[in-house]
Amino acid sequence: MTSNTFSKSTKRRLIREEVDDLVFVIANNNSECENSAVYVDESTSPITYVENNKVLSETTAEKEYFEIPTNSGSVIDNLNVYVENSLNSEDNIISSSESDSSGDNLIDNILNKLSNWAVKHKITNVALSDLLKVLHYNHKCFHDFPIDARTLLQTKTSKQSLEVMEMYPGLYHHFGLEKGIKNTIGNLILQNETVKILLGIDGLPLAKSSASQFWPILCYIDIQHIIKSPVFLVGLYWGKQKPKNSNNFLSELVKELKELCFNGIYLPCGKRNIEVHAFCCDMPARSYILGTKGHGGFSSCTKCITTGVYLERRVCFPEVNITKRTHEQFLNKDDDDYQIGDMSILTEIPGINMVDKFPNDYMHCVLLGCVRKIILLWLGNIKNAPLSARLQSRKVNDITVRLLQLRSSITSDFARFPRELNEVMRYKATEFRFFILYSGPVVLKSIISKPFYSHFLCLHVSMTILLSHRHDQLIDFTNNLLIYFVQKFGELYGHEFISHNIHSLLHLCDDYKNYGPLDNCSCFPFENFMQVLKKMVRSNAKPLEQVIKRYEEYLTFNKSHNKNLLITCNRDFRKPHTDGPLIQDCSSPQFKIYSGNNVLINIKSSANSFIGGCINGSDLLIMKVLNICYNSVKKKNVFICKKFNTIEPFYLKPINSIILGIACVSNLLEDYICIDVDGNWKKYIVLNNFDNNKQVAFPILHC
Repeated sequence: MTSNTFSKSTKRRLIREEVDDLVFVIANNNSECENSAVYVDESTSPITYVENNKVLSETTAEKEYFEIPTNSGSVIDNLNVYVENSLNSEDNIISSSESDSSGDNLIDNILNKLSNWAVKHKITNVALSDLLKVLHYNHKCFHDFPIDARTLLQTKTSKQSLEVMEMYPGLYHHFGLEKGIKNTIGNLILQNETVKILLGIDGLPLAKSSASQFWPILCYIDIQHIIKSPVFLVGLYWGKQKPKNSNNFLSELVKELKELCFNGIYLPCGKRNIEVHAFCCDMPARSYILGTKGHGGFSSCTKCITTGVYLERRVCFPEVNITKRTHEQFLNKDDDDYQIGDMSILTEIPGINMVDKFPNDYMHCVLLGCVRKIILLWLGNIKNAPLSARLQSRKVNDITVRLLQLRSSITSDFARFPRELNEVMRYKATEFRFFILYSGPVVLKSIISKPFYSHFLCLHVSMTILLSHRHDQLIDFTNNLLIYFVQKFGELYGHEFISHNIHSLLHLCDDYKNYGPLDNCSCFPFENFMQVLKKMVRSNAKPLEQVIKRYEEYLTFNKSHNKNLLITCNRDFRKPHTDGPLIQDCSSPQFKIYSGNNVLINIKSSANSFIGGCINGSDLLIMKVLNICYNSVKKKNVFICKKFNTIEPFYLKPINSIILGIACVSNLLEDYICIDVDGNWKKYIVLNNFDNNKQVAFPILHC
């Protein structure tokens, strides 16, 4: 390799190393060096050799010679002068090693930021390569930049890194569970001796015009209930159909799980045990991996031994007196109508319970199932929907008007504004969650008939309790309320509409007892990652190999991948100001914004300035934050608030709403009160009550 192929920084470094070696030899062996030749590699230095006290240089077109004195000090001085002149003449830049290092670090820093930008914004390799070429060839500052995106992103192209295995009728790649856990945890110090993992499996269509689909095995770590790791890939299948044999599909996962459960995992913080906390799947995926009947079958419930009935050309489950399944029954295959295939390979996982470890996902069965079905029945969009349940067009329009009027009250905790009711088929799961928890009870009041509204409130109250960690004492009440809801559903809408999703409501309280609030075992994190996964595919050719490459880049350069592990509990005060108001013992610094524990309070945004709760054992208080400042007595930051003077129940049945922290509020007092920033409060969303001039305050449950 000739010297022309080296970068400038590499040339400088190699020259410096060769000169240092030469100086060392001359300084320590001057007598032996006289009248002798010292060989220097031509490929790494412009110095060819030393002969008869003359150094022959080939850095210029014509060979130049200079005398080397026999005095070692003079030798060193002259060589240093020679090197400085050589470097300056060739590169026309300073040759200080410190400056070289600084320049190299600057280039590396720019390249790293460029890589982060490309991965974050999903820049294609073609576009990124074109950008690199423009930079490389058009300015000397960027001559050291690579010209290919694969070099910049360190894309792995070896056969070993892209290894895929055939799995009929498609292909499979196993990324590795242990590798994923170690990458995710990093240097984080875990307090618990056991690492609890949650696994998600589902199908992902890649295009509407093709049968091409992914079946990923996803995972995240439940570090604490308020701190969950990012989702990471464990395995990925691609094909025109899902894998024919679920046991083959899961074999690599189970093999690795068995080893980890028996031997543990070694992390920087020490050895930790591994526990499969839950498999989070929708009903079709759950029946697939368990080898049981699908949700359209008569004996399809994974939680109880209930046989469906056939009414009005539908399989329905009107029975509420149920007998629960057990792990032992599953192992013994006691119900042949339920277990229709080979024994699931998941039974080999140490400590697995084939009933309790497979919770019902409330995102699918409640939000996309029950809530959507109820609205569609109101709209008459389901065939043979009862006339008594259908809403007149005028009432549908009234509900839509109210929904749109709520937009100004939506806090930053919600990604979407309310939409027209007629667009319900396009609603996302988060929109149904907002409707059942917050907007529905407000916009439906006095529009739909009382029996249907009271029935809707039963589901609203049940989900409010099941998504909160503060109402453990109400879980038996909730179980009875859901039994009543299912029974009443048959009376109001028809028993033929009690589908598998409606029946699944009977088992939600058991999942709450096992996992706490249902968000602890929901598919929301996995569904969010599905979109990340889908965007890694940029063409129809070899989608599995594309994801393997993109995912490695994602892990290497996506700096936000692990950020929620570190900043979830951090508190931040932003936008200092001096506008007040202030009360006794409170002073600057003052701030407009507080963020921490997944909550944002902004005194300049009316919607984001409400907090409440039973603070210090008091009755329910709901307040508006007007300032964030420092309290000299408490020696901490505090909220300066005004509280609502009138706090009344929004509803009394099926339970007094005050117990759930939900209330009608009015009359904001003029007096200020001081609330600790780290106190026992919740952020609230305050919506207009369309029946009167009051407002309705709801605690935001997922904050």
